[in-house]
Order: sequence, then C-alpha cells, then structure tokens
Amino acid sequence: MLITSLLLLTGCWDSRDIDKNSFIIGIAIDKGKEPQFERDADKHGGRYRKKNIITMTRQIILPSSSKSSDTSGGGKRSYRNTSISGDSFHQILREFALENRNIIASHMKVLVISKAIAEKVRLDFMLNQAVRDNEIRNSTVIFMSRGEARLALSGKAEENTPSEYLLEIADNRNRTTRLLPQMTLQKVASKMASGSSFLLPAVYAEQERVKMIGAAVIKGSTRKAIGFLGEEEVEGMTWLTGKGARGVVKSLGDQNQLVVYEISSMKGKIIPHVEGDDITFDVQVKSIGAVSEDWSFPGDAFENSFLKKVEQSTEKEIRRMVNQTIQSIQKKYKVDVGGFGEELRIAYPKVWKKVKANWDETFSKAKINYNVNITVNAYGNQGKK
Repeated sequence: MLITSLLLLTGCWDSRDIDKNSFIIGIAIDKGKEPQFERDADKHGGRYRKKNIITMTRQIILPSSSKSSDTSGGGKRSYRNTSISGDSFHQILREFALENRNIIASHMKVLVISKAIAEKVRLDFMLNQAVRDNEIRNSTVIFMSRGEARLALSGKAEENTPSEYLLEIADNRNRTTRLLPQMTLQKVASKMASGSSFLLPAVYAEQERVKMIGAAVIKGSTRKAIGFLGEEEVEGMTWLTGKGARGVVKSLGDQNQLVVYEISSMKGKIIPHVEGDDITFDVQVKSIGAVSEDWSFPGDAFENSFLKKVEQSTEKEIRRMVNQTIQSIQKKYKVDVGGFGEELRIAYPKVWKKVKANWDETFSKAKINYNVNITVNAYGNQGKK
C-alpha cells in the first residue's frame, strides 16, 4: 500500500517544466530576407548551406505572461517575435532550437503568409511540413497578408497576443458579411489536394494596426495567389453563396436617401442546369431582416409601400455587389471560389467527370442567373411588421 502511494505521488516521470518551454502561438512567412542577427551570426560560424527563399517569424508566448501580460507602462510584453530565413519550413523550426528553449508548436493558432511569397512559391510546398507534422494543429487558421506577414504578428493587442487578436477579428463574422469563414490548415490542405481554387481571408497591417481587408484568390491548378477580392467583393461573395450570418446592407432610395437593412437570416441555393455543352447556374438567395437606419426615406415606417421600397433598394444594391463579384471571379481571375463545381458534381456526376480537369476555365464561361429576395419584417426596436 505504501509503495503504491509513493508511486502515485511521484507524478509524471516524463513531464516537462512549463517555464522551460517555448510555446509557438503564431507563425508568419515572408519572402526570404536574411535578418541582421543571422548575417552577424554567419560571420562567427553560423552559416549552413541554404537558400534564403522564405523568412519565418515565430511568435512565442512568454511563460510569465499569464501573470503579467501588461504591455504598457514599461511592463513586459506577453510575447516575443524572432525571424530566421531559409528554404525549409522544418529546417527553420530546428534552427530556432539553437537559440531557444524546448519549442512546442501544439499551441499554434494562426499562420500568416505574405502575398509576395504566395505569388512565387506553391502553397502546398510551403505547408507540406505543417500538414504532416502531428504537433501542429489542423485547426490552425491561415491568413494571407497584403504586405509583410510579420507585421500582422506585431499589431497592438491590448489584452492578448497579436496572433490571438487576429482570431478575435475573424470571429466577428457573425456581425458582418465582409468577413469570410475561417480557413484552417485542414481545409486548405483539402482544397490543395483536390486542386480546387479557394479564398483566404486577407489581412493588412501597418504601424501596429491590423485590419481584415477582402480575400486572397488561390488558383487550384498552380496553388499560388493570383490576386485579391476587395471588401465589397467579399460581401458580394457572401450574398452570391447565401452563406452569411449577420451584417448590414446600405442602399440609397430614388432621391439618394440612405437606408440600412440589418440581416436576421440568410439562406441560399445554387441549382445547376446542363444542356449539351452549356452549363448554367440559378442562384436563389432569401433574407429576412429589419430597417436599422434610414435618413428621411419617404413614407411611414410601418406602411407596406415604405417597406417595399426598402426591400427593392436593398435588393438592387445586393445585385450590384454580386454582379461585381461575378465579374471578378469569372472574367478577371477565371476561378470557381464559390462552390459551384461541387453543386455540379452532386447534380450531374457524369458531366463533372468530363469537366473537372479544367473546371476553372469551364466555370468562367458558365452563365449565372442570380435572384435575391429581401423581406423586411421589423423596423429596429420600434416594432415588427
């Protein structure tokens, strides 16, 4: 009995002191540029054979941050960023081990990739090690940076680290239609494996400020970034697919009076049709919501004629944004990033087998008929229809 008790009291024999570990919470990947510290270290024998293709910036949580995370008034920062250049994701992570304590990546939350490197290097090459590594979470969220990715991990976060702050912004999707669903490492790996084109939420950082602006377009056949959709085009994409949660639509009446429609619900349906070699998609989107703001919009707020005008002006604005988005994805970039191919595969599997090898090109020539139906059933806190 005594021996058993002693064995239980010894704890985990292979446990590690948490204060002796470095926990990676975020990683940024930029176009290769050897940091000054590395150049200086090379002079003292730190050089090894490599090409400076990528520069990785790693954000680690400082062990003491859980007790003292104040970054103002001379307080210690709750994180530290360090950068190393090289040509291998895995090699760079191992290189970090030469200047840090035991590195643990299982707490990693975000991965930010710069546009500059994503236009030159295939994403599947860059993320190959991350996908295979059983320590890096499949739930790690991936963003594309319009500028240097490292700056996105240097933003000013009042309470948490910049990596966590990025996730907090991305979680605001239930408040706006200008944010895309989060793209995890697992989702991105699946898209790349199937050769499908897709969108990555885009981030812009400058002088410690960070903002989500639109989305990066990743072409399935090349696995590279080919451009961006702006905020309004992302909003159009949300309305095109009918996959929004909450948000607002600002429109103008006949005499340029401003009115704002607040979304309560949204649902959409994509219906493919095939006639010979012609492929057509009918998109039907329905939304119910309220008037949250109006600037001298003519009519009584509770009259059906007033509500009908609001519905019509909102539908007109949505169609404008959707048409703009369709032009971008079909004519400018020639990629299906809205899931149209998946709907065709389900409805017409034999047709899909014939066109899937060159689907993006086929999609660019397909006709899309779009219809949106808005129903206003409330006027803010003043009452319901």
